[in-house]
Amino acid sequence: MNFRVRPNPQAIPHLLRKVEACRIPKALMEGEVLTVLGVVHRKQQTAIFTSEGAAGGGGLFAPLNPGYAARKRKLFARKKILQLSGDMKERFTKAGNPHYAQAYVGTEAGGVFRFGAASDVAYAHLHGLPEAAPNQSASARKVFGGTAPRLPVRDMISKTAAQLAAFRKAFTDWYIARVKRVALATSRLGGSL
Repeated sequence: MNFRVRPNPQAIPHLLRKVEACRIPKALMEGEVLTVLGVVHRKQQTAIFTSEGAAGGGGLFAPLNPGYAARKRKLFARKKILQLSGDMKERFTKAGNPHYAQAYVGTEAGGVFRFGAASDVAYAHLHGLPEAAPNQSASARKVFGGTAPRLPVRDMISKTAAQLAAFRKAFTDWYIARVKRVALATSRLGGSL
């Protein structure tokens, strides 16, 4: 079967306009995309804290020192690891918390999404450095009575392969919806953008 194709010179600029409309400007990465990925991140962080690390890339948190566990239980009942007052968990899981952090940092090669929280206590736990958190909460002072002599590493930020795949899926779903919006907008304008 043979057929002939004749290029339509007016179609090329139209196609280029559609392609340009599908690009993702930095403002959308810093806005809509960051918001969508932030929701995914906070759900993951909630699962990490709830599972005491098992749901995250850093693995299950090491068990509490028996003496510390007894003091903590006596004063605060059965709170999970890294959840003494609830402050640290809220810093990582509540977008409205002033210490919660999410940002898109654009670069020449694309960009990086960053998620986390401002917390010297979280830093101290992540690196196992009790001296990195000199300003303890009143709750921590009740349990520790001073600086902890040792601090097991508790990684609350590393992601699993499945968690990274969830980010990719959320981004892909957002982008497909964007392309559909662009296609709908161009069809409403009679095919010209």
